[in-house]
Amino acid sequence: MLMLLILLSNSSMCKNVTGKLVNNRIVWRGDSGLLDGIEMNLDLSKGMYDGGDIMKFGFPSLQQCSLLTLDFEDVVKEVGDPELDHQCWERPEAIRGIRPSTQVNTSFPGTEVAAETAAAMASASLVFKKIDSSYSNLLLEHAQQLFSFADAYRATWLYHASKDLSYLKYVTELNGQQFANWGNPSWFSWDDKHAGTHVLLSRLNIFGSKGMSSEENLDLQMYRKTSEAIMWSGMGLKWNCLQHAMASAFLAVLFSDYMVTTQISTLYCHGKSYSPADMRDLAISQACYFNFATS
Repeated sequence: MLMLLILLSNSSMCKNVTGKLVNNRIVWRGDSGLLDGIEMNLDLSKGMYDGGDIMKFGFPSLQQCSLLTLDFEDVVKEVGDPELDHQCWERPEAIRGIRPSTQVNTSFPGTEVAAETAAAMASASLVFKKIDSSYSNLLLEHAQQLFSFADAYRATWLYHASKDLSYLKYVTELNGQQFANWGNPSWFSWDDKHAGTHVLLSRLNIFGSKGMSSEENLDLQMYRKTSEAIMWSGMGLKWNCLQHAMASAFLAVLFSDYMVTTQISTLYCHGKSYSPADMRDLAISQACYFNFATS
């Protein structure tokens, strides 16, 4: 419940919603961007604007698992003109005409956004697994297709969604040393997914998992050690960027759940100890900061 409150705690998220508004809670907002994607015969009207302007980017949306659109072979990277739209801060309801959309495909490759889309779809497949298995399977199928297209470092969610050990091997034995950045905690954001990857893979080490090689287990221990360092960094720092504050709060709640479930009472880092309650207090403080900063 706390995690849900962190994600949904402020109505400011609704202020950036685009497209045909349903059950609109913001009285001064209206429908916008209804023509987005029309030149490609796609409906790209939905999603969220990037900030105070009227751009829609793939990475921020994918960070929230809210994809602009996806078909079998193409991913939409952005909607709008970054040069023009960043200079013109206007009401989205005032948008006139057709805006450009940028695709990623075999003719115009873009590994990072394609791989990020694969990760978002794999994680979304877990959400729908019990309530709509057909849709869940479709999401996982497209995630695997995109991963094959991108072949980048987003195999973690695919392993959790598919239980295919080849994805686990991809993030441990095959690429862990080169790409995992073990021992170097970083912010969790749409530009850098290392922190989220460390925490998600630490789950396998904390809960235990069958069928893994000794090398994979050793690599998972490195993910866990780095996750603990991330928790320690979060306990000692304050932020002025809401993206980092809320993402760190999310990871703190997630890791505290791991600890509670496996009855780990204390996390020790650099001579200090933290309990699951300490991590939840951190998350609550950042949610309160978020509400204050956007109110």
